[in-house]
Amino acid sequence: MDVKGFLLGLLLPLAPLAVGAAPASGGPSQGSLFELGLDDLLDMKVVTAASGFEQSLEDAPASVTILDAEEWQAMGATELFEALQHVPGLHITKMQTAVSNNRPMVRGLSGTFGQQILLLIDGVPFRHFRDGGSFWGQRIPLNAFQRIEIIRSPGSAIYGADAVGGIINLVTHKSGDMPGRLTARGGNHESGQGELSGGGRLLGGHWDVAFAVQVSEGDRSRWVEADLQTQIDATVGTNVSRAPGPMEDRYEIYSLRAQWERGNWGVRYFNWYNREIGTGAGVSQVLDPGGEVRQQAQTLVVDYDWSDLVVGDMKLKVIGHKVNSRLQSTLFPAGSVLPIAEDGNIDFSSTRLVSFPDGVKGVPGNDDHAYAVQLDHIFEVAQDHLLRWSVGYEHMEIHVFEDKNFGPGVLPPDATVVDGTLTSVTGTPYIYLPDKTRDTYYLALQDQWRISDSLNATLGARYDHYSDFGSTFNPRLGLVWQGSKRLTVKSFLGSAFRAPSFVDLYTQNNPTAMGNPDLKSESIRTLDGGLGLSYLFSSQLHGEMNVFRYKADNIIAFVPSDGVQRAENSGELKVRGLEAQMNWRSGKGFGVEFNWSWLDDYTASHVDVSAVPRQMANLTGHWRSHQWHWYLGAKWVADRERGPQDPRPAIDDYLWVNSRVQWHLHNWSLALTCQNLFDEDAREPSNGYIPGDRKSVV
Repeated sequence: MDVKGFLLGLLLPLAPLAVGAAPASGGPSQGSLFELGLDDLLDMKVVTAASGFEQSLEDAPASVTILDAEEWQAMGATELFEALQHVPGLHITKMQTAVSNNRPMVRGLSGTFGQQILLLIDGVPFRHFRDGGSFWGQRIPLNAFQRIEIIRSPGSAIYGADAVGGIINLVTHKSGDMPGRLTARGGNHESGQGELSGGGRLLGGHWDVAFAVQVSEGDRSRWVEADLQTQIDATVGTNVSRAPGPMEDRYEIYSLRAQWERGNWGVRYFNWYNREIGTGAGVSQVLDPGGEVRQQAQTLVVDYDWSDLVVGDMKLKVIGHKVNSRLQSTLFPAGSVLPIAEDGNIDFSSTRLVSFPDGVKGVPGNDDHAYAVQLDHIFEVAQDHLLRWSVGYEHMEIHVFEDKNFGPGVLPPDATVVDGTLTSVTGTPYIYLPDKTRDTYYLALQDQWRISDSLNATLGARYDHYSDFGSTFNPRLGLVWQGSKRLTVKSFLGSAFRAPSFVDLYTQNNPTAMGNPDLKSESIRTLDGGLGLSYLFSSQLHGEMNVFRYKADNIIAFVPSDGVQRAENSGELKVRGLEAQMNWRSGKGFGVEFNWSWLDDYTASHVDVSAVPRQMANLTGHWRSHQWHWYLGAKWVADRERGPQDPRPAIDDYLWVNSRVQWHLHNWSLALTCQNLFDEDAREPSNGYIPGDRKSVV
């Protein structure tokens, strides 16, 4: 049975309508966040990721943005990165190595694969073990979640490695509270999405489940005029490049989120299955229409609440992760002629040319797993004096397999013509990444003390010990002063750390990326200082401003070196910046939000910041009347500069505008959504192998 064809046949007749059978949260009969005054709205916002426990937004010792389900539903966002597009200081860019997948960037920090932003689901990391970043093609549907917490500050004092630039935490509904909902969406590019969620009683406890499927053939108008093979053709005299041609952004993704609670026990399960995703501009920055990635990430969490036995709240958490992936790719097309080194690898400095009539092919994959145990305890040592301590252990293993028709152990030194026969190098020294393990132990302590009625202090630190990279210590300090109900001032300092990933260290025998075992063990350390000012002028007008600066050392990035991308401790980055926000509501169903962020890159040494917008601005408007809700959102991205070794002109600024009209009737809703309303040519920079990453000048 063709699952994709069946789903598209079901959904496309509904395009471009989005139909939901709820009860529709935020429907007119139940009240709405958009009908609240800003004072009431600020009072009800809570966050858990800032300190490891639930607290009010004003008490959090960090720069925080909270998005509730009704807010992203009004936007028409169906997956995580769509919902984040108007968050101040946050930009969704593209990977510049391998598949051109989305990756989040906070205040200019991201990492090659998004490793510097820690993504959590209910406080549990959701990441790729090998590189520590986002999964290829990662599109997390939002039907299982009630809010998104975005922390624009380092978080290693709570969560350890990888929370360098910030934290994105997805929070599920409490057990028994998930709304029953059936949703179908369809749109152009043969895209569709179906969602089903609900809950009930089972074995004396509450259960909830949310299922989603997302399919698309991708935007075929995203055109690559020239790729790396185009440049090789010009050098060796071949004509086999598939460029000009479209990027391969098709996907077929399934996800399941389930949880069950009874008494002191809780069980949560998340299964994200990427059945197929195209390889974008190609793994080697060479168009590959037949290439595809398959990935599956499963997480099982078992909680036991020991609060009955101690003072305060104590919870034991046991976590299991399993990740499988498989990449089938043609790195260079049929008929290509490439320079090959004596070891059989592609080497653009070599003078030996070898013909590949069936193309250069590779099928790498992995079967990884990890488990962790964590104990958290939060209690009052005195009135207005809250202490949290946490201890934990994590074991991680990666197991890699690979078939290919090139490289050491495959290609003999006298070969002049190589067909498409694949050879397995699994379990040999010739594989692209050897099997590895890592054990981590940690201890965290945090003290939150209300010094007076208006002043709250947070002091914390975390110690991590890695079996392969030694130890790290990351402290934090936060002060929150509430001069009145209207005025809040925050100041905070913190450090963060990211250990080199397995990919950073050990990638080998790979024509597109190579690891570096000489990377420093303490690869990145960030010192962040910030000042946040929040003022409630009235129940209709609220303003906020954040001033910050940070220093990041030994940032790891894959940079061009001898014809490949090699991991390096590429330098340091010192940045200061400003974020300003205003929120106004008329009290008659109309509201406007505006934010502007600015980065002043005053020191950047050997760091690629070409994807970093120096300026961003977001303007959103909402109008609500009876059964109708209209949303308009605009995002301006500006001032992205090329690196010092990149001669290409600066990439163009763009203005991206979306609109959505929604109609509610009882438990039903119909919506019409238009993204990129003015058909703007919006682009993210490539790493140089694809020269045409900016608008053509006519």
